[in-house]
Amino acid sequence: MQSSFHSVDWSLSFETFKQSLYPRLAVTKSSIFSQFRLKLWFDELPVMYRLSQRFSGLYADDSLCPTCGAFMETLEHLFICSPDYLDTDDNNPLLPNHKDITTKLIQRFLVKLATKISSSSKCKKTYDELLVALRELPSLGLPELLLDNNYSSFSASWFLRSFIPRDLPTCLMRQSGLSYSFLSSIISRTFLKLQREIYHGLWRPRCKLKVEKDAAKNILPNTLRSYKGPFVQHFHFSAMTGPRIILI
Repeated sequence: MQSSFHSVDWSLSFETFKQSLYPRLAVTKSSIFSQFRLKLWFDELPVMYRLSQRFSGLYADDSLCPTCGAFMETLEHLFICSPDYLDTDDNNPLLPNHKDITTKLIQRFLVKLATKISSSSKCKKTYDELLVALRELPSLGLPELLLDNNYSSFSASWFLRSFIPRDLPTCLMRQSGLSYSFLSSIISRTFLKLQREIYHGLWRPRCKLKVEKDAAKNILPNTLRSYKGPFVQHFHFSAMTGPRIILI
C-alpha cells in the first residue's frame, strides 16, 4: 500500500467511501455493509492472520486459510485463494475458488463501467474500445489475475479495499472525452456495487465455511465474544489511589 500511496485518487476514494447503496430506512443492511467496508478499508477483516493475533489461545500462529488449508489467510490471500480440488470430499464436495470469483467480479465491474460510460452521447469511444482499455489497467488487477501461474500474490488488493487508483478516471477521461465529475459519480456507484458483490459472493461464504470448521474444534461465536487471553488487563478505579491495572 505504501508504494501505491501516490497512485490513489484520494478525493474519489473518500467520496466513494462516504456513500451508501442502501436507503436510510434499510438500517440493518446499511450497517452490516458499512462495517464490512470499514474493516476492509483498514485491513481489519477477521481473516485467520488477524484472528491468530487476537485470539492466540484459540488459534495457533500458523492457523491456515479455512478454504484451502494451505496458506496463512491474509486479506491479499482472501482474494486469490485457489483450493486444490483433489482435497474435496463428500462433506465438502466443491470448495470456492476465490481467485475465479474475484476475476469474475472485476470483469463484471469493468463491463458495467464501459456500458454506462459508452451510453453517453458525448462519449468518443465505443463500448468495446473502453472495455479493452479498462482490462489492460494493471492497477485494477485483472491482468495479474488472468495469469494461470499466479497463486501467491495480488498487488491490486488495495484497489478492492476502496483505494481507487488515479489511472482509472484518467484512462476513462482520455478514452471517452468526458469530464472527471461526470465519470467519478459513475465510478463511485459502480464500485460500491462491486464491494457489495465481494461481500455476498466472497466474504459471507468464506465466513460460513469458517464457522463450520470452528464448530468442529468447539470454537463457537460465543467463545470468541467471551474470550479472555492470557494477558488480559482488568481496569479498576479507586477513589483513594486512582486508576490501577491488576493483572489476572
